[in-house]
Amino acid sequence: MSLGRFLVVGLFALLASMFWADRANATCTALGCSCGVSVGTMSFGTYDPQDLSPHDGVGTVTVTCTALLLGGEVAYEIDIDQGSAGSFSPRTLENGGDTVDYNLFADSGRTQIWGDGGGGTVTVSDGYSFLLGLVIIRNYTLYGRIPASQIVPSGSYDDTLTVTVTF
Repeated sequence: MSLGRFLVVGLFALLASMFWADRANATCTALGCSCGVSVGTMSFGTYDPQDLSPHDGVGTVTVTCTALLLGGEVAYEIDIDQGSAGSFSPRTLENGGDTVDYNLFADSGRTQIWGDGGGGTVTVSDGYSFLLGLVIIRNYTLYGRIPASQIVPSGSYDDTLTVTVTF
């Protein structure tokens, strides 16, 4: 009996949030400085459980910082929570009671799990001076992977995560 191809679509409703914090290396010194984050949906498309290769996806996290005056600096950290799995390794996409393991990574080699910095995960940090403009937009690539050979019923699987920028 052939299992054939079936649809497993991983969709993330990545919720964005931002916090002002007195965290080391997380600052915003320019007058009127503020940062915001936006994220899109990552789709893995059709997943074939008979394929012996992992199934990858790519998304983007965008951080926009503004200041009223030039000359200030901003530094921030981007965290992504565990989603519905309650664990960073693996995270899970869900469809009713069925799950598909997956994860999100900060590097293209998919070796550094993007999380909150705990439990073997990494965060993404950045910083810059407001020397050339009052609005700076930075995009960060989010790398997703579903490991191969997971036998699950066909359907649409999803997870909701929270992306937090602390500055």
